[in-house]
Amino acid sequence: MSSIDSSFGVDYAITEKSWCKECKQPIPKNELRMSVRAPSDVHGGAEDNWFHFHCFWDIAAKDEQIYERNIYRIELLKWNDQEKIRQKIAESKDLLNSSDPSSSNSQLKSEEANKKRKSLEAVSIPEKKQKFDNSSSDLQAKLKEQTDTYCYIRDELTETLSVEEAIQFLRANRRFKRKNDGDREVCVFL
Repeated sequence: MSSIDSSFGVDYAITEKSWCKECKQPIPKNELRMSVRAPSDVHGGAEDNWFHFHCFWDIAAKDEQIYERNIYRIELLKWNDQEKIRQKIAESKDLLNSSDPSSSNSQLKSEEANKKRKSLEAVSIPEKKQKFDNSSSDLQAKLKEQTDTYCYIRDELTETLSVEEAIQFLRANRRFKRKNDGDREVCVFL
């Protein structure tokens, strides 16, 4: 999914220059932050409106259902932070479902529809094929291991390489990020 297709973004604050759009306080460097993404008026692409992690869930998540697939760069986070977001997604989904007045109304309609369809009960309908379960413990363990390895290598390279070495490394691996490609510094590993 491209950055423009994503409604939300997540990242660790690169500097202490970003400010939360809700509480108007600075977001400390390396702190987990989330954004609501909007089309940019200045350049092609999306523009991030950053929030503290807790401010984001207090404001943005109340108005709209959030899915993991709609969060840009979630796969680049540490596993614990990914799990924290997944937990918040589940909580916001429960909150939206419990506060939705149409949910009780739709439940009544579905009960009426079931009464009308009693004649269909005699017909045997084959069960749908089970989709692949992404929450299997084996898959989750492998994803956690992969994410932990990625974060460890990224952190080690960032700490040990100079800016010049990092640029050379990125160019050699065709992962060089130009200045006009976003808010990332040239030496940040993708």
